[in-house]
Amino acid sequence: MAVKIVTSGFLGYVMLLGTLLAADPKKIPPIAVSGDFEIESISVNKRIATDAVVDADLQTMELEIWLAEPMNKEGRAQYLIKVTNFQPIEDNTGKLLSTPQRTKYYKFLNGEANANQFKSSRGKSGPVISMTLDVPERQATTIKSIKGTMQLSTTKAHKLLFEDVKALQGKPLIDPQLADFPITPRIKLDKFGTELSLKVLPQHDRLKFWGLISKDGQPLEEKSLGQSGDVITKGYDGDQTNAKLGIVIEELTETKEIPFEFKDVRLP
Repeated sequence: MAVKIVTSGFLGYVMLLGTLLAADPKKIPPIAVSGDFEIESISVNKRIATDAVVDADLQTMELEIWLAEPMNKEGRAQYLIKVTNFQPIEDNTGKLLSTPQRTKYYKFLNGEANANQFKSSRGKSGPVISMTLDVPERQATTIKSIKGTMQLSTTKAHKLLFEDVKALQGKPLIDPQLADFPITPRIKLDKFGTELSLKVLPQHDRLKFWGLISKDGQPLEEKSLGQSGDVITKGYDGDQTNAKLGIVIEELTETKEIPFEFKDVRLP
């Protein structure tokens, strides 16, 4: 086995360690590889349950895909993920596994989604996306193809402060970072206190914080939190209609598009 040794500090050590671990005969090799992408895991879950409701979702397949890029010496970045050009997933009998009833819950298909799962191994690191699929046919042995393009965006926090919420009532907030991420606030006072609501995109993972800010710059404590469709709400005690509106949104600093395609992926 040829090993390329890199001696430039910590990164060199990580790359060497990753090379050695990749050849570890005691570990299962990647299930399937497409460029820097790997199939992280596949699990088929089947059960029957007495007294379960008729339409209970008791049979599913879970699939995880890992973007396994060389480890960055600067440490883990904050990512937003979106997948485009996503192709239907079928087993080798022709059964559709990525049904519309499944894919409507894939946040990464509906807009930028937080990379909540992350893996580091073999000198590589990156986000992991998960999807729930229908179970394959009993006689199926492979998945025909898993294909799409991942839009991977690194981000940084962008803080906004709006002085007069009442003056912004029902008007989209103005800021360059909100050009493709519209936010429309409303605020009202009733016998229960103050309610702040924002109309946002259905997929709004870029919104990291929102709420009323006191005169001394501190977030006011909310007593309730809710959502109905594309409207999110927070409730506050008393009359807070003169408070400021604070927003923290993830600013996209760099976006790259990385296609992937796995073919004839073996099933467990």
